[in-house]
Amino acid sequence: MAINWDKLKTHYLQGNRESQLENLALNLMRLHLLVRQGSNELVVQHLIRESQFFVEWTVPTINLETDLQIATELLELQ
Repeated sequence: MAINWDKLKTHYLQGNRESQLENLALNLMRLHLLVRQGSNELVVQHLIRESQFFVEWTVPTINLETDLQIATELLELQ
């Protein structure tokens, strides 16, 4: 089943900053656990790609005057 990235992006961006960052953090935690367990590579690849999109979609919405640290940390993840 193909992922509809446009639909996911619309849904993701409708959330507030807190929920966006929680989604990213949850993906990163899942990745950590899956990699340590040697789990399904396709699932890991999907979570990596999805997390990249989360960062890509979040950074442009950040106010660099007030949230420069968050923007910097997200860019470092990529």
